[in-house]
Amino acid sequence: MEVPWRPGIPEIGGSRLYGVWLSDSVAEFGYAVPTTPERDAALARDADAEPYTDGELQILDECYARPEIQELSEEAIPLTIPLGTEMTGVSDAALDSAEGQRVFADLDVCLQDAGLERMPHVDRYLIRGTSQEITEQNIQTALKEVECKTSVEFVARLAAIEAQYQAPVVEKYEYELAELRADFDALVERARQYLSAHRPAS
Repeated sequence: MEVPWRPGIPEIGGSRLYGVWLSDSVAEFGYAVPTTPERDAALARDADAEPYTDGELQILDECYARPEIQELSEEAIPLTIPLGTEMTGVSDAALDSAEGQRVFADLDVCLQDAGLERMPHVDRYLIRGTSQEITEQNIQTALKEVECKTSVEFVARLAAIEAQYQAPVVEKYEYELAELRADFDALVERARQYLSAHRPAS
């Protein structure tokens, strides 16, 4: 028995780490999650696809359990440093610091001049009256927000502040992080080679 190959869902490009800040994205999607025709087609394809049978699921489980596949999993690289624990709260501390609040204050001045208002008691990036529905009003509001963020260098300033707060942890584990990066780079290369050698016939 063979399990029919199903291509993966394409990843969404663009960052929302500091809310919306990419003008090309918001000009099309406003506050909605960006997508592409390829991603929409893949989602529709999977929605219409027949579910895997029990036999196919057993084959998939057996394949995933093979040593050569397990070696390509990120779990194959142990995380030997408490990076997650030490980074917990660092981002919020940076954004809530006096320096971070000055950046938000500068943004609020620009937003007010543009007739917009942030709602930090709900979410630090939420603009009053907006939604994730793709409408002309949401698009125009998002464009104004992006203009304000650009004018006050919002993203660059916040990223620099976060980097300052992260620096002590990064410096503490600099050697271990360099090793992890090398291990993951090698893992990705092995995965590329495996996929190239086992690419399904079109």
